[in-house]
Amino acid sequence: MATVTKIPGFGDLGIYVDGVDFTNMHDDEWLEWGRIHVKGCVTIFRKTNIAPDQYLRLNSVWGRSLNCSFYSFLKKYNITLDMDLKDPYADAVNRIKQVADEEDLAIFKETEDITHLPNVQRVTGRRYPDGRHMGIFPEGDLHWHSNESGQLVNNPGVFLLAIANVKNTSTGFCVTANWYQQQSESLRSELDEMFMDHDFFADRLSTGLHPAQSRMMKKNFAPEPSVLPLIIQSPGGIKGLHYSPHTVGKVHGMSLEESDKFLQWLGDELFKEPHVHDHWYQNNGDLLIFDNSITLHRRLGDVSTRLLLRSASSYNKILDHTYQPYFHKEYAQKYQERITDMYQTLGLGTPKLFAN
Repeated sequence: MATVTKIPGFGDLGIYVDGVDFTNMHDDEWLEWGRIHVKGCVTIFRKTNIAPDQYLRLNSVWGRSLNCSFYSFLKKYNITLDMDLKDPYADAVNRIKQVADEEDLAIFKETEDITHLPNVQRVTGRRYPDGRHMGIFPEGDLHWHSNESGQLVNNPGVFLLAIANVKNTSTGFCVTANWYQQQSESLRSELDEMFMDHDFFADRLSTGLHPAQSRMMKKNFAPEPSVLPLIIQSPGGIKGLHYSPHTVGKVHGMSLEESDKFLQWLGDELFKEPHVHDHWYQNNGDLLIFDNSITLHRRLGDVSTRLLLRSASSYNKILDHTYQPYFHKEYAQKYQERITDMYQTLGLGTPKLFAN
């Protein structure tokens, strides 16, 4: 029988789950766990018996990954998927490679090096015999971040499965929602109307980000400068901060001096207990599923031999509507148009109705 306990400091937004038998997990039961998960921000299933191939299936039961980078390549090179083919995605990749520029070809090569299964990446410091890295973020600490944070559309969920040598390392979380709700009504009103200037700052992301992976990370996190609202909502309707220090350059409309002062204050407020919890692994097999919209994560410890698998999810099979993160009408409309185009371009059909 499963036992659920709260993650210290996170209130109702983070839970540990022990005793789940994944060997006999049926899709209906797993979907119910998904509905429980989206009511919060972090769910950690400890000491599971999940095999790597089952991990991919569990992810797919909750929803498809919106491959933002692949979508941008299809649009850039005007490639249309041929859904009549057995593998339209592999065919599209081959056609893109025939016309891609040198930088994009390098990104494809780097992506292939770190891919374990379709839409599943290795997170590891291990290397191939010729010295190439087998996974993303292969060295050093990984600082507070959320994925695709400088893009209008991002996958709101991330799955991490601990495979090997994880003990004495951690994955940490910063839940911004509780902090936001604890602020005065006047401050929340100010935050609601703030926008952030985003770009990619590699040195803020990791102390050991290999130069060969910087292009791939820029493509994922912030391929071009953007302006995005600070306050959005999670797929479960939880309001919080969409704030990732490695892509936020300044507060939009503020002077650099004013912005630096505010962002320093904000970081001092957010990145401390009770809003932060580091999960120090005790066993292989831990499955960490967490929100990527208003929740940040980081990594500590020696990762030279550690191996985790990472994948993303849109949660589209859990929700009875299409997730809408934005409150500002202009951004909500742009998001709806982009999601609709992504579904069509990526061969995903028509999205469900959007939430109001």
